[in-house]
Amino acid sequence: MSENYQALAQQYQQDGFTIHPTPIIPAEMIENAVANIPDIIAEKYDMGFPPSRRWNVGDRKKVQKMDMVHRCNRAFFDLVTHPPLGEAVAKICGAKRIQIWDTQLFIKPPQGGDNGNIGWHTDEVNWYWWSGDVFTIWLPLCDVSEREGTLAYIPASHQNDLEFSILDGYDQAMEKAEQDLKQKLPKDSFNPVYVEIPKGAFAVHHKKLIHGSRENASDNARICVAITVRTEHGIPVFDKDDMGHLEHLENPVFSPVIHYEL
Repeated sequence: MSENYQALAQQYQQDGFTIHPTPIIPAEMIENAVANIPDIIAEKYDMGFPPSRRWNVGDRKKVQKMDMVHRCNRAFFDLVTHPPLGEAVAKICGAKRIQIWDTQLFIKPPQGGDNGNIGWHTDEVNWYWWSGDVFTIWLPLCDVSEREGTLAYIPASHQNDLEFSILDGYDQAMEKAEQDLKQKLPKDSFNPVYVEIPKGAFAVHHKKLIHGSRENASDNARICVAITVRTEHGIPVFDKDDMGHLEHLENPVFSPVIHYEL
């Protein structure tokens, strides 16, 4: 299928997110990455570097997360640097340069109840060491729908300059956050869109877009990689506590450039 990138770019600008509905990552590449997850959980890193953070790893009832997974394992490095992915994202976002500065492997166990929630938040809340154009590529390694606890986006919420602190994604009390958001956002604009994405396709969302996800009610783990990137217009702010991210921007393993145009 040939994607209408003009339409995808228009939706990204208007709604703050868009879905590339055709799988762009080969199935065998995804299968190889998934097959390497047990080694990563067991702290076996074939690239020699540990993740920058491990959260709830091994807990079969809670969302598990590993940061900078692409520097740990070759299969994941190859996955996130797959050239057609960078090219497609550049077309959607109108960028000449796409550079990864972090990745997060999420494993959402089945039947975890509220422990499977990712609270309503914007990425910008946690990215205070960046100015300009930084955003997220969300790449599921399995088919995802509302049943699997896919991402829910609040369309056009990136256009609001909210004068209150949005709850962090680690806060799983979603109903309380929803009531607050409904009061602060324009009337009747809190209308979550639960995206359906096939394995190997992807979503792109703006740093200011409100999003979250609910429990995985299926019988299988929901596995995805969030790839955080900057364009040529993403400017680091070096006088902030960057948690070690900015010192690696010249490192092609930690911060690979996945698309570049002269």
